[in-house]
Amino acid sequence: PPRSTLFPYTTLFRSVRPPDADVFSHQYRQAPIAEDVVEAVGRFLLERAQVAQDRGVAAMQIALDPGLGFGKSVAQNFELIARMRELIALGYPILGAASLNRLIDRPDGIERASDRDVASVGAAVCMFERGVRLFRVHDVPRHLEALSVAAAVEGAGKPMKSGTG
Repeated sequence: PPRSTLFPYTTLFRSVRPPDADVFSHQYRQAPIAEDVVEAVGRFLLERAQVAQDRGVAAMQIALDPGLGFGKSVAQNFELIARMRELIALGYPILGAASLNRLIDRPDGIERASDRDVASVGAAVCMFERGVRLFRVHDVPRHLEALSVAAAVEGAGKPMKSGTG
């Protein structure tokens, strides 16, 4: 099938520095974004979404990627995850892309990417609980299993319709 059928989004990404000038999140001595990180990332992504639309990309084809792990400190990345609902309120799907990212090795010191699967799943579930429904992952079966449980729990918490159950 054509690519647009497989992934019908143009993903807009937020980074502070060009890839060749960036460092891992834990290597920043001070926060690279001096203002409120969620506001700064949200503002940047909205501006890029408008540029994309001005150039002919339909709004329904735009997804926003806050760039977890890129150009932000570890604390700023965790703040973005904690405040994902604010990015969702911008009106576009948000791409949760923390899978195997170095930012998730900091709480427990997980150095090897191959050892970050469980932490990656945990970050994805945290983002799901905050409204994210689009993910980039490496270990699809583990993420699918955990996100299926998170979705079932979320669904179970909805009030029953009268006359059911």
